[in-house]
Amino acid sequence: MPFKIVSTRRRGKVELCTVPDTWEIKGILRWPKMYGDILAKNDSTQPQSDWLTYKCLLKRRNYRTYEEAEDELTKMLEKTDTDDTDDGERSYKRTTPPQKVKRIGSDYSPVIFELKIKGRLIY
Repeated sequence: MPFKIVSTRRRGKVELCTVPDTWEIKGILRWPKMYGDILAKNDSTQPQSDWLTYKCLLKRRNYRTYEEAEDELTKMLEKTDTDDTDDGERSYKRTTPPQKVKRIGSDYSPVIFELKIKGRLIY
């Protein structure tokens, strides 16, 4: 499943973020209440009914990996012509406070992250 770059407004500022393809549909972005930056890296994460909704503008799409989209987002932040305002307002990368993540597995097994959200475990 591919990734997209979308533009939203939060606290009066334009923000750009990389999200899985299914998180944005027809100008509406679904964003988890917790662990958004972590869950956004997993292309199989599907929006849930209790997620927040934001109006957004689709900026770029069809990136095969999160890292490819993040590289493009970094380039976009360096240029002002990717902003969606006419008054020269600068775009910012969406940031949230760091979240605690517990690593499970040995050095020889695939890395698995355990997230505890509302008492449920999500891998």
